[in-house]
Amino acid sequence: MSGCFQEVVACMAVLTAVVAGGCAAPVPPPAPGPSAFYMACRNPSPLVSQAASAAGCALEARGSYEGESGQGTSFDRSAGLSCLVRSDRAGAEKVLLALKGMVLELAGQTGAEVMDTGERKDADGHVTGFVVQHGSGNVHGRYEASLQPTSPLPGGPKAEGYELTVQIKEWPR
Repeated sequence: MSGCFQEVVACMAVLTAVVAGGCAAPVPPPAPGPSAFYMACRNPSPLVSQAASAAGCALEARGSYEGESGQGTSFDRSAGLSCLVRSDRAGAEKVLLALKGMVLELAGQTGAEVMDTGERKDADGHVTGFVVQHGSGNVHGRYEASLQPTSPLPGGPKAEGYELTVQIKEWPR
């Protein structure tokens, strides 16, 4: 019986060593903090409002969100909004281009590296969206905005509107 007891004690010792000695799953490193650019843009509403004001257009808020998922080097954080730009196509395009200029200026002010930019255009050559890819420290991401027509709006046959959707997203490099 003492031989069996010794085997049990030996197995318990091995099990304790395995659990305490590093066979447990490693703890992932903490997620990198958000960049200064992300922090400045995570609430897109003020920039969108400034862009609409500069273009002489009215806005109607639809909704916004902010969230983070994952951990360590496998995470992403994002924020965004949706609003209605009460304007014709030319006015909505002015809002979009003013917003793009403000985003690029803000990237420079916060030290973010602009890695790439692009615009989407419709068949008539009107700008319907843009993307700014950025990097800062150990994160990179993208700021994206797009317009979709929503005509006709209540208020008369000439009333037009465009749904403006904005999203900023970051993840580890």
